[in-house]
Order: sequence, then structure tokens, then C-alpha cells
Amino acid sequence: MRRTAAPAARGGRALGAVTGISELGEALPDTLRREALEEVGLSLGKVELLELLSPAGLAQVANGDEFYAYTALFRVTEWSGTPVPDGVEIAEARFFSWNDLPPLNRLGRKAQQWLA
Repeated sequence: MRRTAAPAARGGRALGAVTGISELGEALPDTLRREALEEVGLSLGKVELLELLSPAGLAQVANGDEFYAYTALFRVTEWSGTPVPDGVEIAEARFFSWNDLPPLNRLGRKAQQWLA
């Protein structure tokens, strides 16, 4: 998928995976399922946590608070629906065959390494 606002520093026009922020008390697989439904209209079934990626450093929000932003990498083996961009956060969403993958962002490349 391609985000509507993809800064060049975060991969620009490169495609990537479904991402999002967990709500308080929300389990990581539930975050993935919610974000996939909200962003691209896919209902996810079986998911498997592959890796919890450590951040390179602290991130900072507008009020100055700092935090570590971890990334959970999942393998999804069951889903229903056809990817449709929400038009708000996501500009393009579709499946690719392994041999036809376009240039990916950093997280997309990490996922590709895991699945190779």
C-alpha cells in the first residue's frame, strides 16, 4: 500500500505494509486486524508475530515527550476481502506476486527479508 502523505525521509513513494498505533490495552494482533480493516478494508484471520523490531532511537511528539516506537512484524496467512484504499491515509492498496514486488519502504524490505 502507499500512504497519501509519504515523506521522502520515510520512503517517499515506496510501497509498504499496514501500520498503525496500538490503542491503550490493545493486543498487537488486534491492532493489526483493526488497522487492516480501517486502512484497506481487509478482515484478517490467522496472524503470526515474526519479530518485534527495536527502534533506532527515541521519537518525540509535539509536546516534547519522548518515547520508543517498537514495530511488530506479522505474517498474515488468512484474510478476506479485496484491498481498497481508504482514501484518507491510504492512496493505493493491492496485492503483488513475489516476483512483481515494486520498491518497498524500510519496513516492507524487512518483511521481504523474513519471508524470503
